[in-house]
Amino acid sequence: MGQDQPMATQGIRVSLAEMVRGLENDPNQKSMFLELTTGKVIVVDQGSDPPGAGPDTHIQVEPLADDVEERLMESFVHGVDDPEVQGKLMAALRGLEARQRFRQVLKGFGGLRQEWNRYFRSELEDHAREWFEKTLGDRDGIDLAG
Repeated sequence: MGQDQPMATQGIRVSLAEMVRGLENDPNQKSMFLELTTGKVIVVDQGSDPPGAGPDTHIQVEPLADDVEERLMESFVHGVDDPEVQGKLMAALRGLEARQRFRQVLKGFGGLRQEWNRYFRSELEDHAREWFEKTLGDRDGIDLAG
């Protein structure tokens, strides 16, 4: 195979769970890449490339934008039945460092924190599927598993 030809991808399976774990990293500190030859998800420090990275071997995965995550938090809060808890969570979402405050407030409500984690993980799975389909959906031999 010549050096100018893209590397063929045959039977590559990308783990949805691995992509979600990578998306859970803070995008301001970490970057996530998909290794096209193996289907592995690689997380590196922000601004770094994985070893041996190139346009035919690696592709950067779009993180969930901060404003999208905050909208998900608001949407989740609107589904909380207890008005007092709902008020505390909405107050946490105001101003700078809202995501950190939201998570801190959730720590006081164990069951609700678990619900948030399930909800957020489901949203990350949707984001990963959409990104995969938009970016790699027409590429033969590489599939998302999970």
